[in-house]
Amino acid sequence: MLAKQSTKRNPTKQISFDSLPIWQQQIISSIKSLRYASGLNADPWNKFNKKAIQSLRPYIPYLVHETETPGVYILVNRDYRPLGTNWSNMVDYSAYTHMHISHAEVVQIRPHYFHFQGWANSVDGNFFMDDTAPWISKENSKDVLVRLEALITALATKGVAL
Repeated sequence: MLAKQSTKRNPTKQISFDSLPIWQQQIISSIKSLRYASGLNADPWNKFNKKAIQSLRPYIPYLVHETETPGVYILVNRDYRPLGTNWSNMVDYSAYTHMHISHAEVVQIRPHYFHFQGWANSVDGNFFMDDTAPWISKENSKDVLVRLEALITALATKGVAL
């Protein structure tokens, strides 16, 4: 959740988790879950758990994908499904309007890609590749976490702590 912060010297705008777009809430939730399953939280007894991370596969952002509507994008998991969805038949991304991302938001996300793919004006980019998937190693998990945390920080309103 986003923490409320205020000081007399440097007041900050207050944003609640629930007021964020669904796709940003999903990224924050995946960060928290991945941090725990990877053994990267503060608990010294918690270890890297490959099976737990693999169970998060539907929730971990993999790619920003262009929809059929020009200028509208969606975050998808490794299976090219909208975040939080499992395997199914063909997916109509237009049915997930609550998860759509604007071009302006994609511009903010793009610097946090692990690997850019596509032509010069394309938006497609991955947060990890098959050989750098977070379920392979604790180091890969950490790298994905750093990318996703930087992405959320870049999207956050200035002065708001995550």
